[in-house]
Amino acid sequence: MIKKNWCLWAFSTLLFVGCSDDDKIHPKVNVTEKHLTLDFNASTAFESEDKLNRKWYVGDSFVAESAQYIFKGEKAGNYVISSVRKTNHVTDSLVYHVRVYGKFAEGVLLINSSSKDNSNGEIFFINQNDEISLVEDFKATSEGWVSANSAKKDVYLVSQKSPNYITVLDRETLNVKRLTTTSTAKNPSYLNFYNEQGVVANGSRKDRSFYFWNPTQNEITSAGLEDLTDVPAIQSASLQVGESLLLVSGNHVYQYKNNKATLFYSAKAYVSGVLPDTKGGFYIATQKKDEENAQFIHYDAQFKKIETITLPDSYKLQRNGNIQAVKGNFYWQETSSGELMKYDTEKNQFISLDNGYTYGLQLTTVVKENPFTGEIFIAGFSDFITSKGIVVKLNTNGELLKIYKDVGYAPVDFIFNDKSLL
Repeated sequence: MIKKNWCLWAFSTLLFVGCSDDDKIHPKVNVTEKHLTLDFNASTAFESEDKLNRKWYVGDSFVAESAQYIFKGEKAGNYVISSVRKTNHVTDSLVYHVRVYGKFAEGVLLINSSSKDNSNGEIFFINQNDEISLVEDFKATSEGWVSANSAKKDVYLVSQKSPNYITVLDRETLNVKRLTTTSTAKNPSYLNFYNEQGVVANGSRKDRSFYFWNPTQNEITSAGLEDLTDVPAIQSASLQVGESLLLVSGNHVYQYKNNKATLFYSAKAYVSGVLPDTKGGFYIATQKKDEENAQFIHYDAQFKKIETITLPDSYKLQRNGNIQAVKGNFYWQETSSGELMKYDTEKNQFISLDNGYTYGLQLTTVVKENPFTGEIFIAGFSDFITSKGIVVKLNTNGELLKIYKDVGYAPVDFIFNDKSLL
């Protein structure tokens, strides 16, 4: 009985289909998709090839009915812009996926510790046209910034003063994403990263040790490294190599792994920093002492020693010269003479960038290479009374390209942005 009823149902269905309107034509749907990018505040015109009117939508919102629609990227983000034109038998759709970059997606951020009235810090921006300007729509949430760092899509500003010890910004919009107000470290100075947690070098004279920063819980806490009591307040005091973290204290380098720090290297003089090479290995930089010249001791990624490079006698490589590395190039200041130095590890070549006084700097605070252009940026004070800032840009050979004068007050760091990071 069940089988008979099923057969009747199937037959009636076929009969219905067979008796349907043979003249009915199902509409044809054509969809064309394209992807494009747009700079902040730039405009682009969308139009159909047939020049006929269409209905235009941004997301689900109807915005126009015309042959052309002009879209302006006034806010960073991802947008879907579509146009639809229907005829009797065809629905024709054009779909554009547009990525609008933020205002600061590509260029150089100059981090200033202070402002004219000695209050909150400020940020200046150098765009792709070499124009520098104050980021007026950014309102600082802390004063006394000491340094900056970046990772992925974020910028990190470090302050020694409460309430906000670490300020996290979106690197292409400079919108504040997170504030860290809890810190066991009284004077955070420099921030690096070890896997997903931050490594903070404390800059107090009474407490020169390392702390960890938990980005999720938003607090700086003890790292259990109280035995490391002579940590230099420099960016290169720590470095992640593979699953290990290298830590500098005095004339020692420690290897931290599995929640334990063991002595890896001891020098006769202070260690001036630990620096990455271009193949996953690292260098230990040591300061000149008495008859022993400064050195770069090179190790591979497996912590096997490769070579020792002895610096010329004239270079002291003091640890307060804040040596830093970018793509195989080392930069530091000879603080006893003021000479700015570049060392090319690939060519084994030392290049003098002259003295800061050459460019009008009474005090040089930071020297860094833009990893995307190879250009060298130097910042410092024009005088000790007003602490007005100067920024100097050199080419890869150390030749002067441009000097920016009166760029805020007390510059301390650079952040280099590029669209490839986003």
